[in-house]
Order: sequence, then structure tokens, then C-alpha cells
Amino acid sequence: MHIGSTILNDDNTFSFCDFVYQPTIFEFISNAKKVIEEHRNGAKFEVKEEQLDIIHCSTVPWISFTSIKHARKGDEKSMGIPKIVFGKMFDENEIKKIPFSVEAHHALMDGFHVSILLSKMQQFINELG
Repeated sequence: MHIGSTILNDDNTFSFCDFVYQPTIFEFISNAKKVIEEHRNGAKFEVKEEQLDIIHCSTVPWISFTSIKHARKGDEKSMGIPKIVFGKMFDENEIKKIPFSVEAHHALMDGFHVSILLSKMQQFINELG
């Protein structure tokens, strides 16, 4: 799966970038830095509206939240691209937490599949620290 994400521009507007799957987080970060640099140097974003092997992902590091509503064009039944958002990390009872929202078409997955995603994410976080 690839990631389509917003990035914050120097003038506080945002743009969209596609980040191609990489086998490790370290390779992903290295590639993502190149994509962002190319974008800032004038590379044009090519909309791939028929792409289905993608997850739309955003980060809102300025706020913590309890829910997010994603903008939609009304054609979700034909595409069903999952939307993921991370928020601002905060401490609660000496535990670090990050708001996290997943929105996906129920024909694609249900709560069981989201729980697998969360378990995998926790595993990756544990391996980093």
C-alpha cells in the first residue's frame, strides 16, 4: 500500500504528495524526504483518482482530537480509500498517547481489520524504542 498525504508548505498552504511503499520505515523516511524536496522544487502532483492501492493519510500535530470527519466527493462507494489521521501527542497518567482516526468503507474492512492495524502499529512502535 502507498500513502497519499498532505504536506505543509512554507507559506502555510498545503499540497498533496504520493509516497510509494518501502519495506522499512527508514527507507520510507528517506524516500519521503526526496518526494517532499522534489515537490518543493516544482514537481507537479499527478492525481491518480483510480488508484486503489493507496491510503490517504494526514497528520495534525497541533491538536489532539477525539474524532475527525474527512472530506469526501460523494464517490466513496466506487473507491473506498481508507483515511487515516494522527494528532498531537499528549501525556495521560504518565502514558504517551497519540490521537488516531481510521475511516474506511465497511465493504473493505471492519473493526477486526482495524484492530490488526492497531496491533501492528503498536508492534512497530515497541520495536523502535
